[in-house]
Amino acid sequence: MKLRPWALSLSTLLLSTAGPALAQDPDPTYGGTAIVVVGDELTSLNPAITSGSGEGVVGCMVLEGLVEIDGEGNPVPALAKSWTISDDGLSYTFELRETSWHDGEPFTADDVVYAFTNVNSKYAPLFSAQLGKRIESVVADGPHAVTVNLSEPFGPFMRILTCWNGGAITPKHVFEGTDPNTNPASSEMIGTGPFKFETWNTGDSIRLVKNEAYWKEGRPYLDGVVARFMPNAASRVQAMLAGEADFIQKYYFPVSDLPAVEASPALKTMPASQAPNNLLGFFNVTKPPFDNKELRQALFSLVDRDFIFKAGFGGQGMKATGPIPKQVSWASNPDLSYDEMYPADVDAVNAKLDELGFARGSDGTRFETSIIFEAAVPERLKAATAIQAAWQEVGVKVNVEPLERALLLPRAYTDGDFGVLIISYGTYGDPALGIARVYITSSIGKNYGNASGYSNPQVDELFAQGATLAETSARSAAYREAEKIIAEELPVMTLHENKGIDAAVANLYGIWGYEGAGRFGEAYFAE
Repeated sequence: MKLRPWALSLSTLLLSTAGPALAQDPDPTYGGTAIVVVGDELTSLNPAITSGSGEGVVGCMVLEGLVEIDGEGNPVPALAKSWTISDDGLSYTFELRETSWHDGEPFTADDVVYAFTNVNSKYAPLFSAQLGKRIESVVADGPHAVTVNLSEPFGPFMRILTCWNGGAITPKHVFEGTDPNTNPASSEMIGTGPFKFETWNTGDSIRLVKNEAYWKEGRPYLDGVVARFMPNAASRVQAMLAGEADFIQKYYFPVSDLPAVEASPALKTMPASQAPNNLLGFFNVTKPPFDNKELRQALFSLVDRDFIFKAGFGGQGMKATGPIPKQVSWASNPDLSYDEMYPADVDAVNAKLDELGFARGSDGTRFETSIIFEAAVPERLKAATAIQAAWQEVGVKVNVEPLERALLLPRAYTDGDFGVLIISYGTYGDPALGIARVYITSSIGKNYGNASGYSNPQVDELFAQGATLAETSARSAAYREAEKIIAEELPVMTLHENKGIDAAVANLYGIWGYEGAGRFGEAYFAE
């Protein structure tokens, strides 16, 4: 076997996720417990069944994937020591580490076969939507080797095998014969990672402790990690200033508090080690009134994305101009612009709503709808209220409903009980991973998938082409054509594109530079 050039060229397709150079960091020291802030209480510790940011932040300290992605976008070993790829790009053979699960049971190829076949391919949003249907077989080649055979090439295959991207390996001996969504082990997770689950204090925190038998020699440096649930965004930076927290990942960092962090010598900000994410407004296109494309177009034209960029995100990131972020430049359509397609004109929108039959009632209201979003993320509240104010001007009454995530997810993805859902999705640097799931039919009904219910066979086919074509130029052409269709049919409003920043205490080091929510197996405190 030999490595095909297209399979090795991830860094040419992806934005670099590296943080600043780390050469100036002090030498690592051992000891200490890092306190990590997440928003609402987690639903589980299993990142193989959700792409929720909190579950990824904490769960990927416990579980691991076969690989990690370094700061140049290249796959590097994790549970897989090495790999080879067939000439046709259809077979990947991995040599696995000889290590153990936290309960002492050996980690083997049977765990990978089980996880890929019964968990990741069925439940992990990215993995199941894009890779699961392309896996023909997963075969154990002995206790410490496994081969994954695909039905067709998949450009970002290696990238999806990280824990953060849905490739976390779960233990067969714990989960076999059960539904991981209901198995209590998903909340008392046994993994191979640098930290072991110790306790879950409902409503307060999760405590992890050092895995003394971790396969990476000399790691972790920390004695443990505590994940604190802090749904009140206003209290997070104050907790760091008071010495009660050490790290706030980008999804939970309120950018309105950026001046306070920058003013404190005890705190610092770092570029998040992730590709850009999109703030999205999913229309529920399966029900009136948003099953009407012209209505969606008219109302979207009034949404002030400049305000969301400046007030909601403090000027961080970029104003959204299309479904694929301009920061993912190889895939986005440079000729597409929401500003040109949907200029704001209140009079024209009022006329269009009259034409479409949405007449004003005696109180001036044309119809009533709801916007739902996760209450723990303040930027989403600002976006929701901006939309509420804009649409009220043309007679649309909007009920803004902040929800805890445990209530939000079933309403959005199972029940379809909303008018608009505001939520952030990571792009993972490649439309095959982070953007296709927003629009493809097979992703409907899955958490962090296609919440709008939009289905277009042509869009499905274009995203399928973009995932399987070998040449970057051909992949780009497919994605850019899909983007034109989506921007015109508008099942989803792209409200903002954001690279994001993390906040941390000044003496925390080691976690930045690789894609994900922080490599806490490398984290340490130093003066």
